[in-house]
Amino acid sequence: MENEPEKANSIAEWISSNWRSHPMVRAGSAYCVAAWLILQVAEIILPSYDVPNWVMQTLINVLLGLFPVVLIAARFTSVSRLLSNEAVPPMETAVDPSCNETGDAQEILRLESSQFGISLPLTERRRVTTVACSIAGIFNGVDDPELVFGYIAKLEDTLELIVARYDGTRLAGGRNEIVVAFGYPSLHEDDVRRAALTAKEILELVADQQPDKAGAAVVARAGLHTDTIIVDETDGPDDELAMLADNNAVAEWLLAFAPEGGVAASEASHRQLIGHFSMEEIQRQSHPRLG
Repeated sequence: MENEPEKANSIAEWISSNWRSHPMVRAGSAYCVAAWLILQVAEIILPSYDVPNWVMQTLINVLLGLFPVVLIAARFTSVSRLLSNEAVPPMETAVDPSCNETGDAQEILRLESSQFGISLPLTERRRVTTVACSIAGIFNGVDDPELVFGYIAKLEDTLELIVARYDGTRLAGGRNEIVVAFGYPSLHEDDVRRAALTAKEILELVADQQPDKAGAAVVARAGLHTDTIIVDETDGPDDELAMLADNNAVAEWLLAFAPEGGVAASEASHRQLIGHFSMEEIQRQSHPRLG
């Protein structure tokens, strides 16, 4: 009990010191001073112009009405900091010695361009993997394109779930093609494996969704290719499609070498899939344009 006066004094000192530095008190005090000055000036000037009394009354009502607005704004924004001489505290930064110097430089440039409104062209190398799945209809051993009319549209909901599960990006493809990119715009360390799992699930989906017509079948095959592309942050949607065009072209070219229900992977993709999937070498080919 004998410590209660000391506690009361310490609490009072804490409330007094924190009350004076509270943003609402700072903003409210500054607003009262500004409002008082405005009223003093108005009281001197308005009578000289024979202004009606209701103008002064309206000004007083407006200033009174704005007072709680200023207090609320000071509570939830930095208005009090603008009205006072309090300096903005510096941003604390942590230095990671293991970080990439090139990546750090790009992030610093990106922050500076955002702060000063300067457009700085920044480029970044991305490892992108593209999956291209082709679907074909067969009736009595002969290709029948009519079997796949509207087939992909019926699978869209399930395809969307598969692509979202592995965080891929669906790209425009042919009428009977499904093209998905991994590594752009979302980047993961295991993008190649994500792409391979996506291709595997799409092939399994097609195998399960067969037509009821006797002698009819729908078959699918997939091509998988990984390559490095240069990404420019100022690129628009059309530039992004052009940027991925070569990757997509190789993945679609690999479809010619994929077995029914299987995946043909380029050498770059194959190297990163070793130990994760069962694979065998089909044949070695060179792309007619890219090698």
